[in-house]
Amino acid sequence: MMLKLAWRNIWRNKRRSFITMGMIMLAVVLSVFMRSMQLGTYDKMIDGMVRYTTGYIKIQSQGYQDEPSIDNSFQANDTLFNELKAIKGISSVTPRLETFALGSSHDNTKGLSVIGIVPEEEDALIGLSDRLQEGELINSEGDGVLIASGVAKTMKLGVGDTLVLLGSGYHGQTAAGKYPVRGVIKISNPQLGKRLIYLPLKKAQFLFGVDEGLSSYTLNIDDLGDLPRMKEKVLAVTNLKRYEVFTWEELLPELVQTIKADSSGGVIFIFILYMVITFGIFGTVLMLTAERTYEFGVLISIGMKRLQLGFMMVMETVIMSLLGVFFGLILSFPFVYVMHLNPVPLEGQAGESMIEMGLEPQIFMALDFGIAMNQAIIVFAIAVLLSIYPFVKQLFLQPVKAMRK
Repeated sequence: MMLKLAWRNIWRNKRRSFITMGMIMLAVVLSVFMRSMQLGTYDKMIDGMVRYTTGYIKIQSQGYQDEPSIDNSFQANDTLFNELKAIKGISSVTPRLETFALGSSHDNTKGLSVIGIVPEEEDALIGLSDRLQEGELINSEGDGVLIASGVAKTMKLGVGDTLVLLGSGYHGQTAAGKYPVRGVIKISNPQLGKRLIYLPLKKAQFLFGVDEGLSSYTLNIDDLGDLPRMKEKVLAVTNLKRYEVFTWEELLPELVQTIKADSSGGVIFIFILYMVITFGIFGTVLMLTAERTYEFGVLISIGMKRLQLGFMMVMETVIMSLLGVFFGLILSFPFVYVMHLNPVPLEGQAGESMIEMGLEPQIFMALDFGIAMNQAIIVFAIAVLLSIYPFVKQLFLQPVKAMRK
């Protein structure tokens, strides 16, 4: 009966109920938007660095991490490669040869990060073909180079131009070669895009004189949350006397610290948002309670128990909160989905600040139903908690005084 009375009371004053549900719905939309934007930025930051550099898990020879020299490369190991690919949860295993060289074209010179890759496998990993701005992709048997758009801009290079590379090869031998630019790609990380170039793996191995040498096997995984367990599986099949295994968090501690620092500020901002939400919902609860003071006085006067009245009011709040949360989720999902597919570009000082932090100047949204559910539960809990006020209010209500107002 109390549930039935609560339902009827909600629709007895539609304006009041719609205001309350609308406030809860708006609270859900705002909290989902803010949290999705914050976590989406982190996901993009991680993805933009990890896919192009370390991978989620990286296998290197012993000593390479302390001294990342071409001399500490290792020979390709087909047995290890096949065992890694057989691990369930690892989506790709990519061999790379990473080093540095001085790039020259016309009167322009620049220090470059040179990565020897198997183009077909890298295309599957990071979508090189989708990021192609000019020209075409290199292939395993080709002799060209693929450069990032930042390199093309600073060195004034275009498709068909020649890039000269000069560096130090295996055991100090001179590594020198010239390569035609086959294509220009856009790298999501602006800082990385100013120095990154790709060579076919065989050409890079020949240039630096390492035969079939590799600097790493780069592993991508299906679920980022499963990273610790995946590392354990990789360790189980890896000869730790010859190789070292690292996660991206261990290889990029600066990125981890940046995310933690920004997350701390984000938590404060979210807390402020929750405070605004709390006061907004509390305002509607105060209005609801004040408008119904006379009604409460009448119900108590005719014999309704105060606990029954309080329970009925809590049920009204729960029902309105559930409806507000439900419609808030329905409204926020398409909004987040559209922004996830179409990031909003940032210009001016805001865009420049993000570029300085190594981020693409865009607002990204994380498409994760768990984020929406967490925020919906928090807002629902706030709304239900605030129902304590009218519950306590009617416990001390004087019916005669209430009916005189």
